[in-house]
Amino acid sequence: MTSPATPPHRRLRQTGIVILIAGWIVAGILFLVAERNEDVKAADQRVVNGQVYTVPLDASKRELQEVERMGGKATVWMVESEAWLGSLFHGKRLAYTLAVLSTAVAGVCIYLAALAAEEVDA
Repeated sequence: MTSPATPPHRRLRQTGIVILIAGWIVAGILFLVAERNEDVKAADQRVVNGQVYTVPLDASKRELQEVERMGGKATVWMVESEAWLGSLFHGKRLAYTLAVLSTAVAGVCIYLAALAAEEVDA
């Protein structure tokens, strides 16, 4: 005898659970493996008491003034948002991003599975 096929709402719920578990495991591994100091695109370098510090592109007032002069305030906003979005996909922040995204996708899957189960019950 063959067993009946698994209902779609159960498969969707199982998929959500698998996505959640896999996402958090990979995020944990990335968090442990990621380096603390990521390479930063330097706009400038400063020497203070014999130690060299890099100034990131989005923190350099001179660079932002040049960008604003050439493209306006909207271009400055785009440069700052691009730097922020780019930072989400490097190092430890990638682990946080992956954990949040996997939680959100799993939550949507489980929510849709609950909606589908209500239709079956009704």
